[in-house]
Amino acid sequence: MNGQRIPTIFDKDLWREWEERLLDLCSRALRKLRNCPHLENEKEPEINRKLFMCMCEANGDLMTKGRGLDHIPQPEAANIPDPNDRHRTNWESKIPDFQWQIIDHSAPAIESVRCYAIECKRLGCPPSRQWILNEKYVTSGMCRFSRESHRYGNLCSSGAMIGYVQSMRFDDILSEVNGNARKNHVGELGLPKGGWRNKEVNRLESVIVRTFRVSPFDLRHLWIDLRSGT
Repeated sequence: MNGQRIPTIFDKDLWREWEERLLDLCSRALRKLRNCPHLENEKEPEINRKLFMCMCEANGDLMTKGRGLDHIPQPEAANIPDPNDRHRTNWESKIPDFQWQIIDHSAPAIESVRCYAIECKRLGCPPSRQWILNEKYVTSGMCRFSRESHRYGNLCSSGAMIGYVQSMRFDDILSEVNGNARKNHVGELGLPKGGWRNKEVNRLESVIVRTFRVSPFDLRHLWIDLRSGT
């Protein structure tokens, strides 16, 4: 046994297991969020605030079943430094909507802390000619996981986007999102397994190639149906 490497949560299998627990909590929170009134016209910061409260409730529910997590994500926290950078970089000041800090004391001390990033965006009809929601989902959302300017999910092998579907058909939204994904050279989203579900959380997947660690990067997408009348 001497010299045998101790697995850390950052290893592929353990990371995926931990991530699935995190995404389960987020999905439960999004289902609670859907019960909040008038979200089909609400702006992102207020929806994020409500989602944070729902995350607290969802984790409390899981705690009673012995499946809760030690903590929920920190809203609007800046990126943590990369130990490989000698000096502070501009991307360290960037702020994902949520970050889930992970500490593994069995990992080398300098790389024992990483943050699972979650970025949230509205989806649906443009509220104005200048603010195209399905375009912003890519350019101000997905691209922040791929570009050096933001480095969301740095040192992590995956991260997540949350889409607040406020209007439009799912297929039309996906078509517009994937059109913008192609233009911006980030991976297109595949259809959810089992097809679209109204009034529910729909999970989609995409893969991003990055110039920084870790690449390729798996991006999970949780789209919650907030449309009125569905």
